[in-house]
Amino acid sequence: MRAVTAPIGHANGLPDLEDRAPSLINWIAHDIDGPVSALLAAVARRGERVIIDGYVQRTRDIIRRARWERSWRLVDDTGLVLKVSIFIDEGDDSLVHVRVGELTVAEGTPPWISGRQETVAVSIDLAQRQRFYDTLIEAIGEAVKDKRLFRRD
Repeated sequence: MRAVTAPIGHANGLPDLEDRAPSLINWIAHDIDGPVSALLAAVARRGERVIIDGYVQRTRDIIRRARWERSWRLVDDTGLVLKVSIFIDEGDDSLVHVRVGELTVAEGTPPWISGRQETVAVSIDLAQRQRFYDTLIEAIGEAVKDKRLFRRD
């Protein structure tokens, strides 16, 4: 188990103890951090850098629905170039969404959540977990490359 923390004085504070969404997002983001950071670093142009949000944050979408999110950003001296985010809406604490820019590129319920009632062998669970992560990373990679092809310097 991994605790969800926030910096002292963080505006959104800490989640309720019963809310599993922030913990799930934190866990997934931690596990895919290396590949996502590498994808963004690979497409970074001169003067751009990758910033990783190390904390789960409570944010709101355009119609003010709350969600728990972690993100990676590609920035330059003028600001945001591209954002990759992984989040769970507060209304459904099992459906994971992935966005690149404003485009949702993947969403799904992790197999260890959907299979919770079933007895699953650990090796099968680990394989399913890795397939889930690979699906997210592949979708992010394709979308990042597409976004970079159409952006002009």
